[in-house]
Amino acid sequence: MKNFIYIIAFFLLVNSSTFSKILMQPYLQAMDSRDYSVAVLTETDSPQSIIVGYSYGNKTKFDTSHSYKLTTENTYIHRNYLRNLTPFVQYTYWIVDNGNKLYETTFYSPAGNNQPFTFGIFGDMRSGVKKHNQIVQLLTKRNPAFSVYLGDLCYKSDYSYWKDEFFTNNELNLIAKVPFSNAVGNHEGWKPNTEAFLEGVPKVSNHHAYYDYYYGDIHFIVISTEHRFGKGSEQYNFLKNVLENSKGKFKVVSMHIPAYAGGGHGENKKLIELSRDLFVPNKVDLVLTGHIHNYQRSFADGIHHLVVAGGGAPLYTPEGKDYTVVQYKKYNYGIGEYSPGKLTITIFDDNDNIIDKFEIKK
Repeated sequence: MKNFIYIIAFFLLVNSSTFSKILMQPYLQAMDSRDYSVAVLTETDSPQSIIVGYSYGNKTKFDTSHSYKLTTENTYIHRNYLRNLTPFVQYTYWIVDNGNKLYETTFYSPAGNNQPFTFGIFGDMRSGVKKHNQIVQLLTKRNPAFSVYLGDLCYKSDYSYWKDEFFTNNELNLIAKVPFSNAVGNHEGWKPNTEAFLEGVPKVSNHHAYYDYYYGDIHFIVISTEHRFGKGSEQYNFLKNVLENSKGKFKVVSMHIPAYAGGGHGENKKLIELSRDLFVPNKVDLVLTGHIHNYQRSFADGIHHLVVAGGGAPLYTPEGKDYTVVQYKKYNYGIGEYSPGKLTITIFDDNDNIIDKFEIKK
């Protein structure tokens, strides 16, 4: 009788796996050089665990997902965490399905100390799907190791908007190979689908909307302007802690709403106060933002503040301030190039012309 029960249980387990269907190409998030890790996110119609295989050289490992987050459509976004990777080498990964390899592709593990690397900068894709796809194609040709996204990935947090506006074929083909962080925007908000589709690095913050990660020598701090950030808030205390204890040779902050900007929504007094309270005394090198749909570079209190918000949303006309260095009413994206002692930022328009370039040296 006991053997019969075991046979039935095994049959049910095997048979249930046939009902687990992958709904979307897997993609990468949560890169971090502290433990040389990256997360693989996969959407399915079932809580059945996802197995990801990954290899470098002659070493092959497997990870079984033990967590997922539900979307409003009751689909399951699984998390596989690939940790203790060899720094900055090309890995191959795939989904294991009944002994077959599905969606096999490659990515670069996070860089180690003193290693050069390139990263993408991109924001406000929402609404303009055609332009979003064009910018993604241009960014892909630059071969970034990872990307810093700046929010407003889609117009609303409804499931259909995520699928129609953000998870386009071009975008999926990029983020299947190039992991990204996102500073949550006001349009997607911190809603159930946003929580399901995005994965932060909550080692210090215990939160997936605001967090920090290291990539090689650079310390990246992601702020949520959708959560409280004033003095005494959890996010403020997190920011104070990570900035004061940063071991990064460069410090880069990303957030959706800019502190310094002209035109559109204009500057934000509360974020200016945050910058003066925490960014300036802790020697932040660069602040990357979106929200105002154009390109602007401001220089205030010794910090470069960029608006890189030309990913597809309707453009706004910039208005110069006394801190404005460069401004363009153009669709745009950016490339960061790091080499020991130097961070170079180049901004391109949608014709792939350079509209701004500058260096920060240490």
